[in-house]
Amino acid sequence: MKTKIILFIALVLLASCNIGQNKKPAIQVQTGDALTGTWKLLVYKTESPDGHIKYPFEKDVDGMAVFDRKNNFSFQFYDGSRSRFLKSDPYFSTNPEIRIAFLTSRTSFGKYQINADTVFLKIKAALIPNYSGTVTKYFFKIKGDTLLMISPGMLQAGDLLSEHTIWIKESKY
Repeated sequence: MKTKIILFIALVLLASCNIGQNKKPAIQVQTGDALTGTWKLLVYKTESPDGHIKYPFEKDVDGMAVFDRKNNFSFQFYDGSRSRFLKSDPYFSTNPEIRIAFLTSRTSFGKYQINADTVFLKIKAALIPNYSGTVTKYFFKIKGDTLLMISPGMLQAGDLLSEHTIWIKESKY
């Protein structure tokens, strides 16, 4: 029941940010203090320019984001329903198993910088090697213990999509 209430609050927060209208949310956060901590992922979805919404990991997503006071960040999120490999040794996994594991996870770490309602992630390393050494921009809004992050556009499966994530704060760091 508690999870349903949190998800409802998060969805209300999404609606209040004009997400379907391709507008960035307006907020007044000036420092990283509100962002600092450990966050649990509640929602991961993508939106096309025409408003089509997809849940790349269905609705069973799991993940964590960490932002510390020294401007380090780490992201990990996964499709919560992904299958285990048939063999316990991952080096003996099949190519389809490895492909599915790759496509149903996102990980990265590096440094972050905040400028008003925007956080810039300078990615040191990522599961997708092409993201390493890049800077990704997200608009963000924090309301209470809920964090909304929206990318203005990322290429996925040939389509330019905005990513929307909703997180709940688990602890201060």
